[in-house]
Amino acid sequence: PGAPGFGGTVCRTQYEEDLNLLHVQEGCALFLATFNGTGNLYRVPLTGKACAEPLLAGGGSIHEFVPCQDGFVVLRGDVHSLPDLYHVTSPARFLRLTNINPQLSSLLQGECTVLSVPSKDGQVHIMTRVFRPCPFTKGEKYPAVLYIHGGPEVSYADDFWHEVQILCGAGFAVVTCDPRGSSGYGLSFCNEELSWGQTAIDDLFAALDAAISLGFIDPERTGVPGGSYGGYMTCKLIMKSQRFRAAVGQRVFVNKATSYGTGDMGFYSARKKPSEIVVRDCLMERSKTSIIRELDKIRTPLLLLHGYSDYRCSYEQSEQMFIGLHERHPDVPVRLVMFPGANHNVSRTGLLPHRKRHVQEMVDWFTTYLKAGDAT
Repeated sequence: PGAPGFGGTVCRTQYEEDLNLLHVQEGCALFLATFNGTGNLYRVPLTGKACAEPLLAGGGSIHEFVPCQDGFVVLRGDVHSLPDLYHVTSPARFLRLTNINPQLSSLLQGECTVLSVPSKDGQVHIMTRVFRPCPFTKGEKYPAVLYIHGGPEVSYADDFWHEVQILCGAGFAVVTCDPRGSSGYGLSFCNEELSWGQTAIDDLFAALDAAISLGFIDPERTGVPGGSYGGYMTCKLIMKSQRFRAAVGQRVFVNKATSYGTGDMGFYSARKKPSEIVVRDCLMERSKTSIIRELDKIRTPLLLLHGYSDYRCSYEQSEQMFIGLHERHPDVPVRLVMFPGANHNVSRTGLLPHRKRHVQEMVDWFTTYLKAGDAT
């Protein structure tokens, strides 16, 4: 229930990643949503056919909001700062109330360049962010990683992600983007069929090529990390291409046949067609998401990071990749790191020692395979 003076009712929605906080006020629903790579506050009338309109929009991303008598109190951050509380009395006036991590301002961070990259098929533009390594020297070429988000129905927002800045501090450029299948760009863009196939791959490569065209990335020293759906795409990319010199698959999903019926999303695909068809397709490996059958094509050094108690993408998915690649191609470097008791959020809300080890393993792997010959 709303507190006195709020003038409405606050409730959490079932899908917090899509509509994090819903507030009903003066005949309108106020809600958070990500649009074009920024998390904003929107409102839409509860009657009629009016479209949603931004109430608080602009740079940065809003995580939570609470209406007050003269505006809002919001939790807001951006790519260079952790979320802090702000008092907003108008869309243009944000008064900062807290500074939860003052040490951050004294640290070097990778500068961010935002690109709108035309897709290969000319149908859309791909929101792309390119973070420079730090320190950065103009004229030098740096190794880079293409960091693929999970989902696929999520997107990178104008928000702080510690792993990106740690990679920048280790001397890598970092490229993030929202390929087809990502949310925040309309329903036709957020197309599940496109997200698992060649269209999303083309979008990812288009973003990487655009980042390389900026002039400071060495195209011969690129790597690819990603988690969940991003782990699936990481494995798929190194099965289809020898472009990357190293890869880090986090909580990967590679075999739908052994995943079906397990975990907290085991019957997701059964919502779209009869379960007997799903079982038949999975067990006969007809599903395009069962990519482990392409394992023999991998020649890229692969690090696998996975929580043992992951109920979204089961730990056995990484085990299969590790054992299969190790036995069939012992000449290809492969390493599996298991995090005891960790779930699907090991790198985000997991135990602090796990989060530190998670990012350190990734940095060490890319340092070994992308920075060979560097003075460092």
